[in-house]
Amino acid sequence: MFKCFKNKKWTAALITVFMLFSLLTPGAFTEVKAEELVKVFDLIEITDFHGALEDSSTPALPAGAVLANNIKDIKNSNPDRTLIMGGGDLYQGTPMSNVLFGVPVQKLMSSIGMEVTTLGNHEFDWGLDKIINTTMKDAKYSIICANLYDKNKGKRVFEPYKIITKDGVKIAVIGAISTETPGIVLPANVQNYKFTDPTTELNAVAKEIKNSKKADVVLALLHEGSNADSKTGPVFDIADKLSNVDAVLGGHSHTVVQAKSKNGIPVVIGKAQGKGFIDLKMTIDETGKISFNNVEQSYIAIDNNNLNGYKAAKPVIESGAAAIVEEAKKAVGPTFNEVIGHTNIDLTRKQSSTPFGESYLGNWTTDIIRKAGKADVAFQNNGGIRVDVTAGDITVGTIFSLMPFDNEVVTVNMNKIQLTKVFEQAVADKGKGIQVSGLKVTYDTSKAEGNRVTSLTREDGKAISESEVLKVATNDFLASGGDGFPAFTESEVKATFNNPHILVRDVLIEDVRANKGIVTTMNNRLAVAAESTVGQTVTIKGEDRYETAAKISQAGWEKESNTAIIVNGETFADALTAAPLAKQNNAPILLTQTNKLPETTKAELRRLKSRFIIIVGGEGVVSKEIETELNKIALENVGVLKIMPKVMRIGGSDRFETSVNVAKAIENSTSAVIANGYEYADSLSISSIAAAKGIPILLTDKNKLPEKVSAYLSEKKLIDSYIVGLEGSVDKNVEAEVNKVVSKTTLRLGGRDRYETNISILKYFEKDMSFDKLYLALGDGPKGDEFADALSGAALAAEGNAPMILTNNSVSKETLNYMKDKVKSNTVIILIGGQTSIPKSF
Repeated sequence: MFKCFKNKKWTAALITVFMLFSLLTPGAFTEVKAEELVKVFDLIEITDFHGALEDSSTPALPAGAVLANNIKDIKNSNPDRTLIMGGGDLYQGTPMSNVLFGVPVQKLMSSIGMEVTTLGNHEFDWGLDKIINTTMKDAKYSIICANLYDKNKGKRVFEPYKIITKDGVKIAVIGAISTETPGIVLPANVQNYKFTDPTTELNAVAKEIKNSKKADVVLALLHEGSNADSKTGPVFDIADKLSNVDAVLGGHSHTVVQAKSKNGIPVVIGKAQGKGFIDLKMTIDETGKISFNNVEQSYIAIDNNNLNGYKAAKPVIESGAAAIVEEAKKAVGPTFNEVIGHTNIDLTRKQSSTPFGESYLGNWTTDIIRKAGKADVAFQNNGGIRVDVTAGDITVGTIFSLMPFDNEVVTVNMNKIQLTKVFEQAVADKGKGIQVSGLKVTYDTSKAEGNRVTSLTREDGKAISESEVLKVATNDFLASGGDGFPAFTESEVKATFNNPHILVRDVLIEDVRANKGIVTTMNNRLAVAAESTVGQTVTIKGEDRYETAAKISQAGWEKESNTAIIVNGETFADALTAAPLAKQNNAPILLTQTNKLPETTKAELRRLKSRFIIIVGGEGVVSKEIETELNKIALENVGVLKIMPKVMRIGGSDRFETSVNVAKAIENSTSAVIANGYEYADSLSISSIAAAKGIPILLTDKNKLPEKVSAYLSEKKLIDSYIVGLEGSVDKNVEAEVNKVVSKTTLRLGGRDRYETNISILKYFEKDMSFDKLYLALGDGPKGDEFADALSGAALAAEGNAPMILTNNSVSKETLNYMKDKVKSNTVIILIGGQTSIPKSF
């Protein structure tokens, strides 16, 4: 056991002295006991940083320096008990870091006080020798990995673990990497290495550490991730089988995970790209018992405008980290700052169909690769397009961010059968999709794997004969079978391989220069085969969430709308309450960024001729500058009419007070909805119904009803109230508080997940709804921004008393079972954002 707890007699003697001392000094013994016999540690994990010394916005924000300041504050408050770790994929991903081979990131992590990191798959992008000899030169932390072996030497490449002593407690950190790695990096960069089963290796090393009593605590630092639900996936499959391990810190999936495995081990992942980090609090009592008390609140986000966020009006930075970033910027600045084009709107990787479809940037990159290769067809893997291009100037640095890898344009020859194989691999159950130029393809995921491609023609619709051989251009990563595309490595195809040694990134830069921008067409190159039996399917979508909101407005408000609601399209909390307000005012919901009003939103406000504009949220959510801009637009819209325009703001000191102030603006309401202010899907599940019925949505903490909400409920003396979600979203304490201040016992509407909750709500209110139209929108997704479409769509659905159905990549079984009797041959399905495929059974 711990050294500081070994001598019980000596401890007992000390306690006697302390007790005597406490008689003379009140409170002294309590303080000593808490300090000496119970130790609280901060286990910090930064994972998948991907070179994000600054974020990708224009102008760039100081993500790295703000991250460093957050961690510095934690370390200063608990200096002897803070352990800082890396979850892999720290260096590759941004121009600044890539050109300098991750050295500035290493310097940043060293300055923060990182002590150990596991290995990520992207550490192989430059070759492992470059990481060891250049990136990690002079690093103050080390790489560990238990399941990577040198094939030639027959031994591990790195030490499997590292033992770090913090305040007398020995903490062993064991590293491991995803066995997916060989399939997602260039084969030449992993050909000398063997990747073994991480579960087996972690258990073996942990057992050896425990048996030899080398450490008091054992942590698994694992570059493996979760599914989009952050509750299942490879990291959980591994954690479920571990023994002698106290906690698992993961990565790779770019998700926020704050959960436990089936065997009770904490499993946490801190998202990616410096957007946040894990601060897992580990407590060790005087008996040596280890506990983790904040697993579900261990993630700290900094990609926001909170005081600790890098989007704050005045971000708080750590000066040493900022100096490292400035030094790197100076080294690469002259090249990357060159402006080569411009775009008035955001250009995105967002795919037009679900699970896979074309995207604007996907179409553009493949068009240019096809041209560079003088080919009939071109392919680009989705994962190789790393960022969206935001409105504004396009620089050389923008394209480096978009395409950070040094992949080259290569060509092969393929016939129709071989091309079909590529698409079958793209749309398989574990496929990753693909972007294409020169072809038009439809697929049906209800069919068996290997038989899902229903149509494959040239892009202009002309047939391809079985005997034709087409020249195909792609990048060298895909051509080597990367991302799960072995069709490129078949011997007949491989024999035609040609590499003219042209960087993909270079031809993209040349094209932007030539066209002064990024120009392509969206023409349904990869789409889901028509398969719905409903009367009509309509898709409402734009290039991004802001344009999608504008198109929703155009669909529901074809002519003018005197009033429009403006909400933040990135920070959703305040916006969740907006739908009932929109319905009351017969107004669409349009989206804005915190400090920038998108051009598509401006254009829609002018089309609507809106003279009254209501902002939902405080100035930290929608800035004063945007309010000023909205006033100008409202004044323009008045025209010759003698009407005084008005821009008003409904906000509060926090999301809870904002929800109360919005509720106060809802007239004649005798009911209220109470939903978790942090679980956005719960509010969206009921938003269209609440809007149609004029019921305000009030936000709450999970386990405490905010005072402002309680006061509102007491004052209004409401008759009916509805809690959205089971006790995991809003617990019994809140329910009891609500019941104290409303006339009737509150009704809870929930299910095992957001989709069941959605259906539970629909079942209860179905008599008040019309099922002539059904609105479908994402209720979840990997990026965390998918809620925006449902947010805007709720106002449109409410206009016709229609339900808003939340989906993921496909419609859940619970939803299908409920809707099968509701959908008729004349039912119109409206896909908000167009991300969901409609199954035949719908």
